[in-house]
Amino acid sequence: MTAATAVVAPEAPAGERVSLSMKDINVSFGQTHVLKDVSADVLHNHTVGLVGESGSGKSTLAKVLVGIVKPTSGAAVLDGKDLLKVSGRTAKDIHRRV
Repeated sequence: MTAATAVVAPEAPAGERVSLSMKDINVSFGQTHVLKDVSADVLHNHTVGLVGESGSGKSTLAKVLVGIVKPTSGAAVLDGKDLLKVSGRTAKDIHRRV
């Protein structure tokens, strides 16, 4: 299996608010790299579909965003809150919005 690498989304148009920002997310399980340098921005009130081949890392990325899988490195920020560093009730409330 090869690691999935996302194409970096273009910069948000002037005046557009970014709700979810992912930067250089990497996930490895042992020696297997599942996600490599995944970066993308999702604009406020926009819906995004994640499409890829079986085993390409779609579910792993979703699990990172809802707090089920901890990435090896990278950042994910939802409306100014770091998804990878929140815990407890705050994490539950934030991850429900992803």
